Amino acid sequence: MLRACLSSLLSSNDGTLAELWVVDNASSDGSVDMVRRDFPTVRLIANQTNVGFAAANNQALKKVSGDYILLLNSDTVAIGDALKQMVNYLHEHPFVGAVGCKLLNADGSVQRSCWRGFPGLEFALVDALYLWKLAACWKWLQFFEIPVADLREPMEVDHLLGACIMVRRTVVDLVGGLDQGYFLFLEETDWCYRIKKAGYQIHYLPTAQIIHHGEQSIRKKPERFVPELYRSYCHFCRKQHRFGLGRMAALKLIIAMAAIIRIGLWGVRFCLGRRRLASRMLAGYLRVLVELPGF
Repeated sequence: MLRACLSSLLSSNDGTLAELWVVDNASSDGSVDMVRRDFPTVRLIANQTNVGFAAANNQALKKVSGDYILLLNSDTVAIGDALKQMVNYLHEHPFVGAVGCKLLNADGSVQRSCWRGFPGLEFALVDALYLWKLAACWKWLQFFEIPVADLREPMEVDHLLGACIMVRRTVVDLVGGLDQGYFLFLEETDWCYRIKKAGYQIHYLPTAQIIHHGEQSIRKKPERFVPELYRSYCHFCRKQHRFGLGRMAALKLIIAMAAIIRIGLWGVRFCLGRRRLASRMLAGYLRVLVELPGF
């Protein structure tokens, strides 16, 4: 996936891409050697340990020199002039601090990649019960979840999925890098929150499109990374919303409900034959229940 990502960026480069960095978090699949051998123009940081998503991105953020900085996951493929469109959009809209693009699944369907509002109790409940699937027909849900049918024109949103997000260099200098208190998940949400507090808008640009395979970390090691999602959720609410003991207890109750629902769903999948992945996902959600008091 990293090879396909780099190839798509370099083959579509029309001068927009000034420098390209890869930060490898102690992978064991030969990625470092592949980058050194096949992409000699790429600047590489090879960590000896997995320092987490936020910390790894911050390593490159300290070294890049461009006016616009794109954070891009390795499980993506750029389509056409997506990067150029994002650069032009920020250039033409100086009040926009960060912009995201339309993320597509491998089959061409549209991914969830932008939201209104920020994680909290209501947001957690919508996610726990899969209520976001009803956004197209339930007006209340559209405060959080933007129906796919509405994602046809550029619009202001509150936060973006960090698989592809372009930020102004001046904004990074103002608000700082990603919060390394998040090992994985919601670090980009926290970033968008701080960018908006600094007075900038966050926009979604649907004409720029990138394929995002998604959930690669979770599916590779769900027993490790599923708990990180909910740990990060608690960290965000405690940090940005100043949740006290009562609201934090309510949040953890919703998370427990979400984990139990997903244990049931993955249990069904296990019975239907998807045993290898299902058993690991079950282990991940069971671990959520065990570790939840300490989140």
